[in-house]
Amino acid sequence: MAIGDLTDDAAAGRVAEQALGHVAAIEILVNVAGGAGNEGWSNSSAQVFEESFQTNLASAVRLINAFLPEMRRQRWGRIVQIGSIAAQRPMPDQVPAYCAAKAGLAALTSSLAMTVAGEGVTVNTVSPGYIVTPLLKDYFMAMPENAGRDWAEIEPAIAEMVGVRLGRLGRPEEVAAMVGFLVGPGGDWITGSNFRIDGGNLCAA
Repeated sequence: MAIGDLTDDAAAGRVAEQALGHVAAIEILVNVAGGAGNEGWSNSSAQVFEESFQTNLASAVRLINAFLPEMRRQRWGRIVQIGSIAAQRPMPDQVPAYCAAKAGLAALTSSLAMTVAGEGVTVNTVSPGYIVTPLLKDYFMAMPENAGRDWAEIEPAIAEMVGVRLGRLGRPEEVAAMVGFLVGPGGDWITGSNFRIDGGNLCAA
């Protein structure tokens, strides 16, 4: 296990060194580090944007720079960015810095995928919608109108409220399954793509 601050060049370098101390090479990289914050436009300074870009975008760049050269040398590697549907449908007055950073991450995927095409390295984005994490679940359960109700009762109402057409929110293991597909044999001919896993939230071409 390698733990460190991916928003800092030196610290991220130490994380890469620790990881390579356990294996000969990193062949699969899933950039999942991120965070939305809670700022709207009224309190989104340039510093807020910079911090969000460090967390959600530059952190991925640091690890790609650390591990991509060996992938290219071996002519095999898989890179998956964990994005968000917020990059494709930003929310009004909600976490604009996060939305912009995740949009940048998707653009990074496209650029890098074209750069390493034909070298045995694929690069893709997985963009989740509303996923049941402890933080999200606690947020909705704490709403006054949900007092005394259990999750099984309120989840369908939440899904309807936020526009998830399959009637429930997603699960982390469903996102993991998509990532597993992309880094496995099924993803060998897929690169530069952005896969929404959102229960039909966007339903866009």
